[in-house]
Amino acid sequence: MEIVLGVWVVGALGGTAAGLVGIGGGIILFPLLAYGLPALGLPALSVRTITGLTIVQALAAGGAGLAVHRKRRTVSTHLVVCMGSGSIIGSFLGGYLSRYLGQEALNLIFAALALSAATAMIIPVREISNETKEHLEERRGAETAPTAGVPHSVVDKRGPTSPLDSNPKFNRKLAFATALVLGLATGTVGQGGSFILIPVMIRLLKIPTRVSMGSNLGIVLLAALGGFTGKLVTGQIDWSLAGALVAGALPGGRLGAVWAGTVPTESLRNLFAALVGLAAGSLLIKAVF
Repeated sequence: MEIVLGVWVVGALGGTAAGLVGIGGGIILFPLLAYGLPALGLPALSVRTITGLTIVQALAAGGAGLAVHRKRRTVSTHLVVCMGSGSIIGSFLGGYLSRYLGQEALNLIFAALALSAATAMIIPVREISNETKEHLEERRGAETAPTAGVPHSVVDKRGPTSPLDSNPKFNRKLAFATALVLGLATGTVGQGGSFILIPVMIRLLKIPTRVSMGSNLGIVLLAALGGFTGKLVTGQIDWSLAGALVAGALPGGRLGAVWAGTVPTESLRNLFAALVGLAAGSLLIKAVF
């Protein structure tokens, strides 16, 4: 009973932290479960058990967040289907194959992903604003375009520069292949992968930030479903602990999102990036030495 309560507390803390900095939470919950429970005087969980818990949390968080973003019309169905299909295949394979990986290998994979997450949190993702893009396009084609004088949002509702665009153009083969590889890695260690998917979509696929953030949740949901299935059929999920983690993390995430506007988010991102980086370094040392 104490371990269940401890997991709930860790879930609430990790979910609140994730809500504050705007990420899915698994990348923070993993080190909290690995180091937080022993710090509370509770038994340590194996890496395999932790990955089973965090994949359930990713599935629940992805479903809850996707419903909100669909109402805001920031979800690209084409992008979700394309990258989600790659993610669900890769994540299932990762979740299934993780059964045959040792603790050191799982620690090494998570450490690599955590270092990527820490870097992504520190380095801001920038894109040209919609307003700037409109001015650039107007400057380039106002005199020759057959639709000159018509508002940009009306002329090109489906184009990648439209403020209301929810289906931008992108390289489908590259998107699928990228999602497949990332899904394989994140599914292995029970992560949905939002912390790395968003920077990849913005920087590599040139997807607008709002659409990347909204569509990311649909992709993560499918990735988590694949990883969850792989771990489920191989018996890697402790349901009592998974329920406690989700019960703490989901309300915590909502609370963190509410508080996000009242605290210096950039400072928090740097702090959590440092903590995640330290956890990754510790796991990397354990895996190597």
